[in-house]
Amino acid sequence: MSRSPSRSLLRTVALFCLWAAAMGARPPVAGAQSGSASKSLAPEASAAQPVEYRSGGRGIQAYVALDRYAVETTDADGLRTFEVLSPGTSGSLKALETAASARRSKPLAIIYPTARAARDGKGGVLTRRVAVKPKPGVDVGVLAAHHGARVAGPVEAVPGAWTLEPASGGLLAPLDLVNALAVDREAVEYATPLIARQHAPRFVANDPLFPNQWSLLNTGQGDGVAGEDARVSLAWADADGNGVVVAITDDGLEWDHPDLRTRYRPDLSYDFNSNDADPSPKSEDAHGTSCAGVAAATGGNGQGISGAAPFADLAGIRLIAAPTTDEQDAAAFAFGTTDTLRQIHIKSNSWGPEDDGQTLNGPEPLAMDALLGAIREGRGGRGTIFMWAAGNGRAFSDSINADGFASSRYTLAVGASTNRGGVASYGEMGAAIVVNAPSSGGSLAMTTTDLTGRDGIDRTDYRSNFGGTSAACPLAAGVVALMLQVNPELTWRDVQHLLIVTATQNDPANPSWFTNGAGLHFSHDFGFGRIDAQAAVAMARDWPGLRPEAEPLIEVEQLAFAIPDNSAEGITRPANVEAPPGFVIEHVEVVGDILHTFRGDLRIELTSPQGTTSTLMIPREDGGSNYMGWTFTSVAHWGEDPAGEWRLRIADEQAMDVGALQRWELRIYGRREPVPQKSTWAILG
Repeated sequence: MSRSPSRSLLRTVALFCLWAAAMGARPPVAGAQSGSASKSLAPEASAAQPVEYRSGGRGIQAYVALDRYAVETTDADGLRTFEVLSPGTSGSLKALETAASARRSKPLAIIYPTARAARDGKGGVLTRRVAVKPKPGVDVGVLAAHHGARVAGPVEAVPGAWTLEPASGGLLAPLDLVNALAVDREAVEYATPLIARQHAPRFVANDPLFPNQWSLLNTGQGDGVAGEDARVSLAWADADGNGVVVAITDDGLEWDHPDLRTRYRPDLSYDFNSNDADPSPKSEDAHGTSCAGVAAATGGNGQGISGAAPFADLAGIRLIAAPTTDEQDAAAFAFGTTDTLRQIHIKSNSWGPEDDGQTLNGPEPLAMDALLGAIREGRGGRGTIFMWAAGNGRAFSDSINADGFASSRYTLAVGASTNRGGVASYGEMGAAIVVNAPSSGGSLAMTTTDLTGRDGIDRTDYRSNFGGTSAACPLAAGVVALMLQVNPELTWRDVQHLLIVTATQNDPANPSWFTNGAGLHFSHDFGFGRIDAQAAVAMARDWPGLRPEAEPLIEVEQLAFAIPDNSAEGITRPANVEAPPGFVIEHVEVVGDILHTFRGDLRIELTSPQGTTSTLMIPREDGGSNYMGWTFTSVAHWGEDPAGEWRLRIADEQAMDVGALQRWELRIYGRREPVPQKSTWAILG
């Protein structure tokens, strides 16, 4: 709920900002061109300088505009507000003050909380007033005189608090005054500058089909269980995806759909099947358009649905409408990642190898190189976020670790859960699933955008039968857009970590759940739990970032061992890992050279020194031969200490076909945290 200021406060401290009050719309501040009232509060990077001040005992770093200032004014309705003036100077505060005095105006500084806010014009007006609460027995008049200020009056809402004004000084005189008061600890409880900021109304979806979008807000509609959702509507109190670009890599994007075209980015879209700049689909290809609606359909526009990130920008990458080569896959992975001015932040991928329990496939060398390049260079070195659907092959005993795209440590695999919180009947299992998100499989599927007109599955331009991990993945991508909006500094590893530690343990009675050695709940069906948008956004806002990735720990064994046929016990091979102090696991990989004439017979498990077992592969009807150089990935050991004995178990659970382990490699990725120093004090006595 937004706070409503009192009438007296409105008379003394009016508010301004670029964000308007109409359902999340953001029109520019009204006014004339440069030389009078500015249309924008955003200075160029060189037109702001850093400042520091104290507020309630906290040290605050901010930026002050050098090319514009504000003056208090009254509009036609009698509301006291601010007008922003740009005199055409941008060199220094002194020049700005000189230009303001020439106009006989009473200038007020424009303050931005961060450099990014300065670029975006999201700041406030530094009024001439400072609030102070003197300690008991301190005369406010004497205090004001001592600091070269005058008493403006009491703060009615807070007994014992007063407002002061500096008797003289320039634009930053109020900050000088508050800094002086802050260090006067014998006389002052606290002091803070009065900065006028616009409180924006929170986004509320007025889209007519929003009540059907149980994945965003589950009230029990359709015989679901209330609360079994991704808590997205709660996260909208803090973020809506504005400024973040989500690309849907799929069979096309009908970008001219009424609920998608408002924030479509043609400059970041491409058709790699037809080699042109228009990703529009063929008449029968609705999958990508449906994914796009789940992630980022425009919200609050009074029509259709709302995406999880209702104000994110949307791009389309058409890739899977036709067979593609490794070169085309690589081009799609690299697209929009290196240009700092035109950059895709998140790529949502609801596709992969056939979910038939018989296919083993993943990125070829060019695509793998491009994926690594996007991780290293995307988003200014923070890494493009690749979201991936975990797969729908449960009926065929398929495993995410047979899909080298979804199981890669550089992608974020998303499973599916139902509107009752349980595992989706189609959802693949595996140790590489990071989180799950709501989708079909319960009593309701997902409502989203469809191809328009006759081309659509439903003639209404929307559909209510979308689902699978194909729908869960873009929902999670929209949640990541909310996270990046509040903290664009998050790396690809930060995003994974935050989703892991904030996830909800849905269906907690399910026997697949266990607790790993770091105290985190994990399930091969659900990952670390259902994505919790509200918690993830809240933690992301002030997240300081993980420590840099450490050198991986690698152990290799090259001796050949026969795998007993039709034996549940199989073979177990140890690997003793010596880890540096403070090493914390993130991803674990096993690269195997396993010869077998029917690899679907094999169950492969990895157990850590702390007793956590990752199921890397389950028996399935895969008649292919061998796992040669194949990478099996697990996130189940996240947060554990790697030191000690690891055990790889391979069991051939069916008769007839035989094989052998030729070589295997254990790779442990993570970071090093500081190790608390032991006390050197001795107890004497």
